[in-house]
Amino acid sequence: MATIAFATLLEHGHLLPTFKLARALKARGHQVFYLMDSANQNLIRSQGFDTLTVEGWMELASPMTLSDNHILSSEIFYRCANKIAEADREVRIDLLIVDSFVPSAALLAHQQKIPYLLLHTNLDTATAVMLMNRAVDNLANRWDAPTRFLKVPQLVLCPSEFDFKHPEGRSQGVYNIEASIDLERKEASLPQDRIDAHRPLIYCSLGSQRHLYAETRHFFQTVIDAMGFHSDLQMIVSVGEGLGSSDFSRITSNIAVMNWAPQLEILKKARLMITHGGLGTIKECIYFGVPMIVFPMSREQPLNAARVVYHGLGIRGDIHKINVEQMRDLISKAMRNEDSYHRVEVMKNMFRESEASGKGVKIIENIVHLIRTQYNFPR
Repeated sequence: MATIAFATLLEHGHLLPTFKLARALKARGHQVFYLMDSANQNLIRSQGFDTLTVEGWMELASPMTLSDNHILSSEIFYRCANKIAEADREVRIDLLIVDSFVPSAALLAHQQKIPYLLLHTNLDTATAVMLMNRAVDNLANRWDAPTRFLKVPQLVLCPSEFDFKHPEGRSQGVYNIEASIDLERKEASLPQDRIDAHRPLIYCSLGSQRHLYAETRHFFQTVIDAMGFHSDLQMIVSVGEGLGSSDFSRITSNIAVMNWAPQLEILKKARLMITHGGLGTIKECIYFGVPMIVFPMSREQPLNAARVVYHGLGIRGDIHKINVEQMRDLISKAMRNEDSYHRVEVMKNMFRESEASGKGVKIIENIVHLIRTQYNFPR
């Protein structure tokens, strides 16, 4: 059995998709850890995983790294390098699974001679490779042969069926694996009085980064006002931290406003989701057969929305221009679109077949075997 550690970006959209893969590895008898500083260990441990303490990880593995690469050559980089070296001596890491949006972790693994692979939590791998190249260039004068950083296997946490059709196929060494929907994820329970069994349910959420966007409050109010025209439907709106029911007006009896909602439990019952288009949420919608109205805001979300439309799994809206009348019409159109329900059902079956295959674990175990028997990776 192997000792496998995860090094991820400290965002829900990057952490949550790794949990099912980590559980599957544990079930196969492997030791699984997450690199984490002490201030952020509770989320990982609450999900039943162990951590290796690397103080400074919050600074190193954060979105700041994406735009401020001088941190890679600063004191924090070398402090984390020493901590990772200590962790490796403690448990002897056989493989480090590195979030592709944390290029600094790949550089640290290379420096410490720890075998690693890259894990993509979205389909747009070119952006992550660009960030990796930028990080490599940043330290090119310090280490020899920096191009070796990219010559490692890359796993994409999404079946290729959801992507656009690529005539040339994936690059060598890049593997699409399962969506990795963690059905054992611990979430708050949903009060049963929030669900009316006699009315179709719509779920609305803009993800864990909703507080970053100026349009958020106006958007939620637009959705609430539009639902006033759909008394035959019901909706749960997850507004996140910093907002609550008192921040909105005209909340009718068929609308429940919550700070945080148990998304997996709700999607089991939902007929439609209004979403920002994060890949984690889209994958969960597909897994439960829920069509979408996607209002992308930034990052890879516009491309994800384009994929939803391309495959007929829902429709797209413009969060910058949406008004109550348009939202009302989009909800009506989506609820009546039988073709999207059929198409998402077909995609759901593909996703569930992929989930059951355990493809990701098989590839990881093969990589560990090759490292041990053929490559004789210097430790």
